[in-house]
Amino acid sequence: VPRMILQPLIENSILHGFSGQRRGSGKIWITAMRKGDCLTLSVEDDGCGISREQLDEWNSKWNKLSETGGGKIGLTNVMRRVWLLYGEQAQVSFSAGHKCQGLKITFCLNTQNLRACTIRPNNGQTPEL
Repeated sequence: VPRMILQPLIENSILHGFSGQRRGSGKIWITAMRKGDCLTLSVEDDGCGISREQLDEWNSKWNKLSETGGGKIGLTNVMRRVWLLYGEQAQVSFSAGHKCQGLKITFCLNTQNLRACTIRPNNGQTPEL
């Protein structure tokens, strides 16, 4: 799993999904499954969630590279990283989380589309992705 894909989503669950809840009362589930060339990653919480209208809007909007944003910096950055590494065929879906509460974000990534990406920091070392 490439770096900085899951962390911003988990951070969003904590900051937005559990705001106003008693400390320690929320749960986050992280799952990863690989079947052939398909890697499925999901982050799910049992927080406050979003409305059905927002789910529908996000599901239609977030799979289009030109339409990301709208103040959602963490999710925008994650989507750009995913598209950079896996191509624009990578898909994201949003659904109600655990027991119809919270939010579940699921990525479907075709590992055959994983692009070779080398980032060289100033010290010349190549970090793992």
